[in-house]
Amino acid sequence: MPFLKDLEEALNSRREYLEKICIQDLKTEMKLFRNGISGLYNLLVVKGHIIDDIYKNDSKTDRIKIPDETPILETKKRNVLGERLARLDNQFDYICNFMPVSVDVLTHDVINQITALVLYVEWANLTPDSESVNTIAMLETIMAMRQGSVDSLSISQLNELLNGLAAGTEKILGMLKEIKDFQNEYYKYQIRLTVSDSLPPEKKTVENIAAVFSKDASGGPFYKDLVEQIIMEDLSPDALNLQGELIARLSKIPEKKTEAEKKAPETKPVLIQGLNIIGSVSTCLPEIMEKVMNNHAVLQSRNRTFFKRLAGIFSGEKNTVVYEFMVLDPVKNTVSPLKLNFSLFCAEVDKKNRIFSAMTAGGIGMKKLRAMPEEQLFALLRRNLQDVFNLYKTLLGLDEFFKNGMKEKDKLKIKGIKPELTALKNIHVQAGKKLAEYEFIKEECEQAAALGVATP
Repeated sequence: MPFLKDLEEALNSRREYLEKICIQDLKTEMKLFRNGISGLYNLLVVKGHIIDDIYKNDSKTDRIKIPDETPILETKKRNVLGERLARLDNQFDYICNFMPVSVDVLTHDVINQITALVLYVEWANLTPDSESVNTIAMLETIMAMRQGSVDSLSISQLNELLNGLAAGTEKILGMLKEIKDFQNEYYKYQIRLTVSDSLPPEKKTVENIAAVFSKDASGGPFYKDLVEQIIMEDLSPDALNLQGELIARLSKIPEKKTEAEKKAPETKPVLIQGLNIIGSVSTCLPEIMEKVMNNHAVLQSRNRTFFKRLAGIFSGEKNTVVYEFMVLDPVKNTVSPLKLNFSLFCAEVDKKNRIFSAMTAGGIGMKKLRAMPEEQLFALLRRNLQDVFNLYKTLLGLDEFFKNGMKEKDKLKIKGIKPELTALKNIHVQAGKKLAEYEFIKEECEQAAALGVATP
């Protein structure tokens, strides 16, 4: 039949477009969405509005599963919401980094599952009249942070993350709809080939098609509404117009931007995104240093003779305190001694934090970052990644030093920084992924150029 032949060609063209363009855009948006969830999780942990889930890494998944959506007790909201956000982040980590994403993989069921994950919190509709338990809990948490914080930088980052998640929701759902529409039409095409055309026109009813379908060895779900569309498009008085509109809709492929195709993928924005992530260190570092200064004061208040003997402190000049402790390198799994001039360390951290703050997406340094050549941005990201890593190691060792250098009666005065250190580590990991992404794209472009292949 001419219609079936035209339909097949239109579906093949649509599939090619979806695989080459839509699926790739979807992957990009999903990664950005996942970064938004991870960034929000870290920010809320650092600010104490949710509790860091210590089992987050142990609960990695190899399949899509919607996290818990049962009601949340007010007394357990910080713990439960932290756990649910961690599980949501793990779900998108699986989808973005481990699950194969293609038109064939994105069946109706999978699309519905991903849609449920995207709408697990209604980021574009954070209102008190939402019927979503998690949306209400998130709204209350966000309002508590906005009302209780005088940290304008953190509030700015919070708003930016929420806006990104709301925009990402719209984009992802739009792409999933495109793919689902294709799956619907492909399903109808398969029904026409295997079931509908085996029946004479007068017997093409939903009931008869369902009866033939149920005997089909291939099985699969039966979608009554789609079968009703087939009957309407094939047998109604307006069948020819409906079929023509269907072919036209499937054949309407967005025009390719030929000039953009000739250009190499943009790599500079990836580096700037990495530096923006590094900049978010400025949201947790002040709280870390406030606790570190408290612990320093507690230790200084002890008997100075005992203090020197226990802590290994050396006075090079008046009011100079040098701490000596062991530092763990989590990459090399080695420990090494470190002598730390505490006053100089605090001054250096304060200076570095101002630099980090300038590198946030809304920071005063964004204009300069955009104007920098790519090579300089690359070097800046690598240097700051190393700075954050060194800072993490030092603070981790200092935290253990303060805890272990105290008598039992003084330990209650010590403020731990493990949640903030976890956030610092996560920031380093996320920024490191941007550096790896940049290097991968550059290497791919270089290989393509060597082979004389145009980059997409």
